[in-house]
Amino acid sequence: MVLAGFGLNETQAQETGQGISKNAIGLKFTSSRIAGGEVTYQRALGDNNRLELNLGFANAKHFSAVKITGLYEWVFPIENGFYWYVGAGGSLGSWSHKHDSHKDDGAIVALSGIGGIEYHLKPAPFQFFIDLKPNIYITEYHDYNNINLEIGIGARYKFN
Repeated sequence: MVLAGFGLNETQAQETGQGISKNAIGLKFTSSRIAGGEVTYQRALGDNNRLELNLGFANAKHFSAVKITGLYEWVFPIENGFYWYVGAGGSLGSWSHKHDSHKDDGAIVALSGIGGIEYHLKPAPFQFFIDLKPNIYITEYHDYNNINLEIGIGARYKFN
């Protein structure tokens, strides 16, 4: 049913499974102030869907944060090792801002979407990707307007 919502047929969904690895782990660099660098892990859940988990840290002079994001994704083939994907999920974490006598901290709770393109290098077990992730922060977060857009780029090692 979900595939019908994206206008894809069953044959296209079956072709997608050929490029999805059972597991992939790597690094992701984002435009986010919360977590500029993240450890990223993917686990296939079927022929054309997967779970993605990202653990990010930020530690600057006056600011620190930790955030974990979980996303459910649908993956579709383009051609020649290229795939596109979309998904949804959320984030949990905490942040702290300290400057002189001012101190502020809080929780991070956000709803997230994701869309991107990835390339699976053949025959080497690597994938390279770029994505966009809009976030809607449910909790008040320092210096954010409850909605932001992250741009991410990275690489993962694929394994079974």
